[in-house]
Amino acid sequence: RQRIDDQWVRILDVDAALRERRFGSSRADVSIRVQDPMFEKNCGSWTISSSGAFRNDGQFDVVVDIAALSAAYLGAVSWHDLAASGAVDIDADTGLLGNLDTLFVVRPTPFCGTSY
Repeated sequence: RQRIDDQWVRILDVDAALRERRFGSSRADVSIRVQDPMFEKNCGSWTISSSGAFRNDGQFDVVVDIAALSAAYLGAVSWHDLAASGAVDIDADTGLLGNLDTLFVVRPTPFCGTSY
């Protein structure tokens, strides 16, 4: 068994990254609370919908750390996979994982063919 990582992403400005990203069509909005021990301005809550993302007044459906959000951001890592790995604590039965996967999915999936 071999594990090779080709590309890592670490979001440095959550607000700008979410505002500029396009999201898939989901049946429901999802609000996330982001925790980032390195950058205080990245800590907060955002509501994400198929029409975009905006910072909200503190409401959230799920708490995620910056590593989990960064992993899901490009669209290749699903929220189901993050939950299965323990990176996020979401009950699959709520439908929240499905909504997050739908919002963040990108097709074709991102690909980096350069190892470094």
